[in-house]
Amino acid sequence: MNISINYPRRIQKIQDALNRHGIDVYIAVRTATVSYTLGAFAPWRTAVIIPQSGPAIGLLWENDASRLKEDTWMDHVIEWGARNKCSFTEAIANTIRDLGLDRGTIGVELAVEGARTAPGLLLAIEYEDLKKLLPSAHFVNATGCVDQILAVKEKEEILLMRQVSAIADIGFAAALDALKAGKTENEIAGVAEYAMRCAGSEWAWSVTAGTEVGSGYRSAYYLGFTQPATNKIIQRGDMVIIDLHPMYRLYYADFAANAVVGPPTSDQQKLAHTWVEAVTTLVKGMVPGAVISEVARAAYEKIKNNGLDRWCIPSFGHGIGTCSRIPPLITLNNHEEFVENMVVNAGTHIYWPGVGGMRLELPVLVTPGGGEPLCKTPLQLHVVQG
Repeated sequence: MNISINYPRRIQKIQDALNRHGIDVYIAVRTATVSYTLGAFAPWRTAVIIPQSGPAIGLLWENDASRLKEDTWMDHVIEWGARNKCSFTEAIANTIRDLGLDRGTIGVELAVEGARTAPGLLLAIEYEDLKKLLPSAHFVNATGCVDQILAVKEKEEILLMRQVSAIADIGFAAALDALKAGKTENEIAGVAEYAMRCAGSEWAWSVTAGTEVGSGYRSAYYLGFTQPATNKIIQRGDMVIIDLHPMYRLYYADFAANAVVGPPTSDQQKLAHTWVEAVTTLVKGMVPGAVISEVARAAYEKIKNNGLDRWCIPSFGHGIGTCSRIPPLITLNNHEEFVENMVVNAGTHIYWPGVGGMRLELPVLVTPGGGEPLCKTPLQLHVVQG
C-alpha cells in the first residue's frame, strides 16, 4: 500500500503537547511511541528524544543501527553500545545534556493507564541510572501527554488499520477452511499464520505465543484470557477460539473469532446468542461522546441478563495502533468518552467451563454512526462440519 506518513507533523503534535504540559524533553522508549515516531521496526532497546522544539533524535543500538538508519525517516540519529563506549542510559543523558536540557523537566515513560504493562516502558534500573546521570533534572511520568495522540488516528493510520484488519480476515478465513476434527491447534495456527504472511503481515506481535488457537476444554478455562496453540487434537463438538495478531507497516490488528466443529449443543447456542447480543451492543455504542463505562455496562448487562455473567471477564477492550497497550481501556469504571477516529479493540470474553469459550477481539473505528468493525468477518459462532 502506497501510504505516506507525515512524521514531522507527528513530532510537532507531541511537541505541542509537551509545551502544554510544561515538559522540556520527552524520552520515548515504549513500542507504541518508538514505532509512531521513528517509523521503523525497532525490536532492540531504542529511544526517540523529543525536545519541546527542534528535531527529534533517534538513539539506536549499534548492532541494528545500519538497518534502522535505512528504514527510518529521521536524519538525526545516534548509535549506542559497546563499540561506541556508551550505554543506553548514557546515550540518553548525553543527548539531553547536548540539548542543554539537563536541568529541565524530563518526560519519561514509566507507566500507562491500567494494570497491564506496556512493552518497552522504562526499566527501574534505567530510571535510577538516569536520575544519577542527570541529578539536576526533574523527571515526570509523561505517557499521558501522548496517549491521546496515539489513540485518535490520522487518516493515513486508519488506512493502515483497515489493511492490517483485512489481513486478519484472510487469516481467519484460511483457519476456518482448514478447521476439522483430527487437526491440531498448531496446524490451524500455522495455516492462519501462513495466509497472513502471504497477505503482507510482517510479525505475529502478541506475547501470547503469536497466533492463538484454543479448542474444547482449552477454549473454556475459567476467566481464561490466553490460549496459545498446542498439539492438542481438535475433536468434534469442540468450540474453537482463533485469535490473530498480524502487523502491517508497524500497525497491529487483534482479531479473535469463534467456531464449533459440528452442530452446537443447546448450551453452546445459548453462549453464542449471549455473545452476539453483547458484541452487537458494544460495537453499536462506540460513538463520539459516549461514556466508555456506560457502553461497557450495556454490553455487560446483556451477558448478565442471560445468566452468564459468572463466566464473563468484565473488561471490554483497549486501544490499538502501533501497540495494543494504549488507551482507552474499555472497562466498567473508565468514565472518559469515546472520540471520533479513535480505533479501539472491542473485546467480549465469555469462558464457560464444560461448554466452551467465545472471545471477541475486534478493531473498531469510532464514528458518529456507531463503531465500524474494521475486520469484516461476520460476528457469529461459525459452524464447521467436522
